[in-house]
Amino acid sequence: MSTTILLDNIIKIIPTEALNEYCKCAQAFFLVLFDKMIVTILSMQVIVTYIGIIKTEIYEKHQKMIFIIGLLSCLLISVILTFIFVFVGGIETNEMYSYCDTKWVPKKYIETVLSGALLCINFFCSIVVMIHYVKKKKQAESGTIEDLGYKAKWVRFLVLFFINILMIVEQFLIVYKKLKDMGLNTDIVYLVSCLIIDLGYSINDIVIKETLRIICRKKSTNNKDPESLMKMNTYNVPE
Repeated sequence: MSTTILLDNIIKIIPTEALNEYCKCAQAFFLVLFDKMIVTILSMQVIVTYIGIIKTEIYEKHQKMIFIIGLLSCLLISVILTFIFVFVGGIETNEMYSYCDTKWVPKKYIETVLSGALLCINFFCSIVVMIHYVKKKKQAESGTIEDLGYKAKWVRFLVLFFINILMIVEQFLIVYKKLKDMGLNTDIVYLVSCLIIDLGYSINDIVIKETLRIICRKKSTNNKDPESLMKMNTYNVPE
């Protein structure tokens, strides 16, 4: 997902005046492709999380297959929609980049169906997972099971749920040009949303703990001799 967001925004800043007609078509194709992949990958991650937590046995047996099927599904859906929007609906070029023709009426209907389907998937999987965490938290409080940080997991999943919903709703608002009606710059709003997505999915307990460990370890070893530093490097990473 991070790679998709990166490529999407790199291609978007290529000036249109430096491109010929074929390159403009290619730019429109990849921008639409990556835009669709972002929202489909977000929803696919929710599905994978749902399978991993609720259907744990299935996930453990077919983890690699689930990943491959999920990735190929996102790619297939995105490619099909991109071909329809770009080669059937046509392209348009503004002062910044080339994109598919947003005035093509069938595009609005297709986007509405896609957004509605993704919203239903996100709501169902997220609600089931959050209910699961609530039950686990209550069992941990009663001493029935060990507390594995279910409250923190519930909060994090809630945040990611709102990020997903925000992106899907934003796609709907962009299609129907509601952001422009509100006086907002569509590209700036989209860029900020991409940043929120990347930070939301990249920052987690492991990243925070390892970052703090590295920083604290560096501070505590500033005055150590080389031999001591070599000894301290032979540590086990905590699970």
